[in-house]
Amino acid sequence: SPWGAVQDTKKIELRQSKPINEGYEKYLYKIDTDALDNGNEYDAFEIEKGFGNFESVVSPIIKKVRETFELPTGDELNILINFIALQVVRVPSHIHNFDKPLQDVAKMSMKMMMSSKDIYESSINQLKKDQPDLKVNIGYESMKKFVNSEKYNIIIKKNFKLSMMLNSIDTMISLLSSRNWSLWISADPMNNYICSDNPVTLTWSNGLPRPGLFKGPGFGMNNTDVIMPLSKNIAMVGKFESNNGAIANGNVIANINTRVMMFASRHIYSNNESFCWIDKNNRLDYSANYLEELKK
Repeated sequence: SPWGAVQDTKKIELRQSKPINEGYEKYLYKIDTDALDNGNEYDAFEIEKGFGNFESVVSPIIKKVRETFELPTGDELNILINFIALQVVRVPSHIHNFDKPLQDVAKMSMKMMMSSKDIYESSINQLKKDQPDLKVNIGYESMKKFVNSEKYNIIIKKNFKLSMMLNSIDTMISLLSSRNWSLWISADPMNNYICSDNPVTLTWSNGLPRPGLFKGPGFGMNNTDVIMPLSKNIAMVGKFESNNGAIANGNVIANINTRVMMFASRHIYSNNESFCWIDKNNRLDYSANYLEELKK
């Protein structure tokens, strides 16, 4: 594999690496088989293997797009959209995003349980009924003080988060399939597309935050772009509005690169150290200056 450039936006450093060494987290999809029914046999790597099998199906489709510069149709387009949906939900940032809302709901439920002694005792009696071996030796007042202190952590079990990830795929496929898709082809051999550890980017079509309560876009909202670079000179873009694609000049490439950079979790990947982007003054700039801006 050829060498490429990796920009670490946390360490603010640039390094050389190969694709095989990037963009993964060990055992991210490994199932905790100890937490499952011991009466059945489970493969801890079943999800990982399933992803691998699907990647072998979509790989020749992406290769064909890179060779022909044409958007696939029919079943091939559906497979590609399924792949984009998978890339949205399978990244660590998406999986770990389940933690806080679930923790907040759990803390809210605990506080509701402590709203009265009767509710607390009724809840404990139900727990003991469901789990006869459970021993609860803490009284209402002590438990209420502990809950209100919030000096505790709630751990969301990995299998539950993996289940939520898998369940969200169908919803994401439906939202992405409703969009009009096109290819934006780089016409400038000196300016290429980049990608990041968050491979699918969702932004407002004008790339700017929207005023009001809902500033962040959702995958089902109009006037939004879903962007996924397929190679250094091809980016796939999905819109609900008319979307014919085009040959992209340096400014268009820089615009797409800037949006990809904005939503990177930590790492930005490019085929070489220099790529174009748009700075805070709306001027065309290059990657070395981007790291300098981060240092400031």
